[in-house]
Amino acid sequence: MKEKTKVLLVTLQGDNIGNRLQNYALQKVLQKRNCDVWNPYYDDNYEIDDIFKKCKLICKIFLGKLKFERFKVNYIRFRRKEAFKAFDGKYISNQFKINFDETFEKRWDQYDLAITGSDQVWHNWYNSEYELRYFYLEFIDKDKRGSYAPSFGFDDFPQQDLEFHREGLSGIKYLSSRENKGIELIKTITGKDAKLVLDPTILLERNEWEIIEKKPKNNINGKYVLVYFLGNMDAKEDISNFAKKRGLALVNAFDPESLNSQLITPDNFIWLVHNAEYVFTDSFHASVFSIIYNKRFLVFRRKENGMEGMFDRIQTLMDIFGTESRIYNGKVEAIIESYQVNDIEELRQESLRYIDNMLKMK
Repeated sequence: MKEKTKVLLVTLQGDNIGNRLQNYALQKVLQKRNCDVWNPYYDDNYEIDDIFKKCKLICKIFLGKLKFERFKVNYIRFRRKEAFKAFDGKYISNQFKINFDETFEKRWDQYDLAITGSDQVWHNWYNSEYELRYFYLEFIDKDKRGSYAPSFGFDDFPQQDLEFHREGLSGIKYLSSRENKGIELIKTITGKDAKLVLDPTILLERNEWEIIEKKPKNNINGKYVLVYFLGNMDAKEDISNFAKKRGLALVNAFDPESLNSQLITPDNFIWLVHNAEYVFTDSFHASVFSIIYNKRFLVFRRKENGMEGMFDRIQTLMDIFGTESRIYNGKVEAIIESYQVNDIEELRQESLRYIDNMLKMK
């Protein structure tokens, strides 16, 4: 029997639905190719779990109702992390915790290849320089560095960080991105031609997602409109009226103040998109799954300061699938219009061939 390729999958961690789904998808694709996939995580929030449990009752008794309401927000975050931790335990293989301080001192000879991505691993607004070195895989030999579908989430490199990013990107043998702007940025700073590839979630077939989808525990009966906004919800009143006019319930899959909403895990999220009548979102992965399940949906631009550059990944997605009409243009009623999806099988196969070639670095 052929020896398995031992792969280190270096991506973002935490309680973001899209991130967990892309992590699972890329892992699945690699496992089909006889890879033993290992997933390091660096989320220190889990360290406070035991302290939080002990403090909960004390705070309720001594802080009074008002302060406990504020404390409850943190409790909701804690419960969400627990739910996502359970999802990871079930679906993400070979997890082990790493410490950034020790990452660059440790030897990684036992791994044949390290892959950074997908998601916004090179987004310098969210990561410190030290973390970015990690996502540029500088802790492992250059001939073992690859990438799959990473994003930057900004339009240009800060001038003061230009050499830092050039050095990091130049050290990766296989360069790719899931967005046109990412390809352009890599070319500008390194002179190299990176490969435009599909997000890992698009590499799996629809029936492979249906295997893991799971109905949320909270009561969802009858037909509904799904809203999933990571930023501010534009046209909130218009969306509400749209649902009421059609006698549909409104299900919010990301309400920071609702425990039921925050306990929606990635497998729950897939079920919610699959069974929705309509989907309104500003999320890349909600758009992906709306297309996978042939849902009528609209995707909104995030207008918060510093978020404008994140839309390129969604624009690239719409361009690839030919679904530009799904971008919100000021009218929520546009969601009822039918749309056609381009055949992207050739690009899917190109993306898989890119992975196959990267694995030959072993």
